[in-house]
Order: sequence, then C-alpha cells, then structure tokens
Amino acid sequence: MPSDLIKGGAEQFSRLSGQLKLSAFLRDKIPTSVDGMSPNNPVMKALVEMPLAPGITGNSIIAVLPGKDIKTGNDGVVEYSSAHIDGAESEYIVRTGHSAQGHPLAIEEVRRILLKHINKK
Repeated sequence: MPSDLIKGGAEQFSRLSGQLKLSAFLRDKIPTSVDGMSPNNPVMKALVEMPLAPGITGNSIIAVLPGKDIKTGNDGVVEYSSAHIDGAESEYIVRTGHSAQGHPLAIEEVRRILLKHINKK
C-alpha cells in the first residue's frame, strides 16, 4: 500500500478516535489483525460472552497439537480454551497445527456436518 494512503488513514483514525468513545484498547492506534485476536480486545470479549442464537446450531473443529492435553493445549497459536464454544452441538479435535482447514480430518468433519444439516431440510 502507498505510504501516503496509510498515513492519511492513520491521521483520519486519530481524528475520529477523539470524537468517538473508543476504549483505550482502540483509541491510541489503528488496530491491527493481531489486535483483533487479542484476548484484551473488547469486541472479542463481547463475542465470548454471546451465546449461540436460538435456532442456530454451532459446531466446532479445533486444532490441538499432537501430544498436548486437549483442555490445556493449543494449535501453536490459539489455546483450546479460546476456541471452545459452550453449547456447540459437536466439537471435533484435529491433532494438527493452526492451519487445520486443509487437514483431511477437518475436511471430513465439515463434510459430515454439512450432510447432517442438509438432511434436516
């Protein structure tokens, strides 16, 4: 991205952040993708507290590195405890690293979930 575009965006964000009632987490800088995943991010905190909406079925596919205890383990980036969703209909643990979306077992679990839900219609 051109530096003048980035600088202009940063200046605009700084100007607006003074007018908006932003939390300290967001007020002093332009949030990055890393900030977005921080456990201190107020948006992430709110999402964690939000239950699944009535009528919505949730399923989880969570990566945990091989050899790690599931409940205290992680995928090298995200802790199991952060990925776990209370109230999910199913939770499938794939013993792999963070980029689990291409793992054959994760793909098969997505297929299982889709077939189950398509048959409900």
